[in-house]
Amino acid sequence: MEQRSLSPETPLNKSNYWQHHLAAWKASGLSQIAYCKREQVSYCQFVYWRSKSSAKNASKNNSKLLPVHLKPSPTSPLPYLRVRQANGTVIEIPINIAQAQLEQLFKLLDLTS
Repeated sequence: MEQRSLSPETPLNKSNYWQHHLAAWKASGLSQIAYCKREQVSYCQFVYWRSKSSAKNASKNNSKLLPVHLKPSPTSPLPYLRVRQANGTVIEIPINIAQAQLEQLFKLLDLTS
């Protein structure tokens, strides 16, 4: 068994500590539970850091928002906000939308990072 030199005492060390364990687990070929038992680490913490790492990697791979162009809509006197996603989806939102509604819409569309 390898000697544990990493310690999760500080936030930076904690992240490095769990990144080390996640990489070692992937290389081990063991199940998550078996790895945690062998290395005597908390399975709950392992799952937490694995999901945190997965979410971080997913956000790196997701497209970012594209530039926003404001112009009057032919059907409405109000300008609108046009959001064009990398996959080609276009969403037109009235410019006078309340910030809370806009934030809720972006969360629903998973456009926050």
